[in-house]
Amino acid sequence: MEDNIQEFVYFSKLLEIYKDLLPLSQQKVLDYYYNFNLSLKEIAEEENISRNGVYDALNKGKENLLKYESKLHIEKSMIKIDKVLMKLKEKLNQEDYLEIEKILKEE
Repeated sequence: MEDNIQEFVYFSKLLEIYKDLLPLSQQKVLDYYYNFNLSLKEIAEEENISRNGVYDALNKGKENLLKYESKLHIEKSMIKIDKVLMKLKEKLNQEDYLEIEKILKEE
């Protein structure tokens, strides 16, 4: 169960990052599945395609997201940045940390 949740969260993050690189059909299916928690049947009804078509789009979309991440490493970099920010937060006072966070968000 825990692995399914982690996988769900991971692909949801990848979708947020790489969504615009996917074909529209894969974007829609992945969005319905990961962001709206719809079943394959519900997505098929919404998009007026077969359940098998949804399954194929979902799997191809997941493959594409993994391919993009393996080449670009954006999600991995975001995790590293978050870890650095957490270490900074521990070492700095609240005011300094908030100022650094504000500067990073501007960039």
